Amino acid sequence: MKKDSPTQTSFVLVPGYWLGGWAWDAVAAHLRDLGHSVIPVTISGLLFNER
Repeated sequence: MKKDSPTQTSFVLVPGYWLGGWAWDAVAAHLRDLGHSVIPVTISGLLFNER
C-alpha cells in the first residue's frame, strides 16, 4: 500500500494497565510499513494505591 493510497488508515494505539506507548513498537512499525499513520500514546498521570 502506498502512503498516498485512499485506503490509508490512521491508528491511535493505546496501551492498557501499566504499559507505555513503547509496548506498541513492533505493531506500529508493521502498520507504518503498510503505509498507515500510527500514533502510539503513553497515558500520563497513572495513579496507584500505596498500602
